[in-house]
Amino acid sequence: MAQRQSTEERRRQIAEAALQIIAEHGIGKFTTAAIAEEVGLAEGTIFRHFSTKQDIVLAAIGLMKDRFSEGFPPEHQDPLERLGIFIRGRLELVVAHPGVFRAFFSDELAHAAGKEGEAIVMQIKQESMAFIQGCLNEAIASGQLRTGLKAEFLVRIIQGTIHAFVFGPLPVEKTWQLPSELAQHAWQTILTLIRR
Repeated sequence: MAQRQSTEERRRQIAEAALQIIAEHGIGKFTTAAIAEEVGLAEGTIFRHFSTKQDIVLAAIGLMKDRFSEGFPPEHQDPLERLGIFIRGRLELVVAHPGVFRAFFSDELAHAAGKEGEAIVMQIKQESMAFIQGCLNEAIASGQLRTGLKAEFLVRIIQGTIHAFVFGPLPVEKTWQLPSELAQHAWQTILTLIRR
């Protein structure tokens, strides 16, 4: 006989299933029937754990926030090392779960969750941008970057790199075996372009 799961475990399982469905099929295919099938529950049972579909999406956004918050902000005395830890971590997550992050960055999750979800997603994005810009400003002030580079433009380039991994095909070169190797290569490329 299968062991009964706690409400907290079941809520997490439902939120994970919602993320997976949205990632693989888009928000249009996000239904309680699809979640129930993915989790192995009767459809009506979903609403013992959540009041509305919007609440499920908010829980899914909460999972994303937890993933983004792990080890954030990274600590290191050197601003470029700190930035590298951050970028490699983000890219590893993106490469390991591309569909989930595609849904997150496309704002599908935020719109489905309403104002509260939009606010959480915006907060995550703003915190990330502020962290990147802070590291770059510090690196510029300490003379670590090429002369004439502006942090506000470099932030966009770094964001664009992350978004390219989310929305575009992964590079076809097979010299890396793990997401961490691909993330390291991407960071080394950025570093080569900006470091003095």
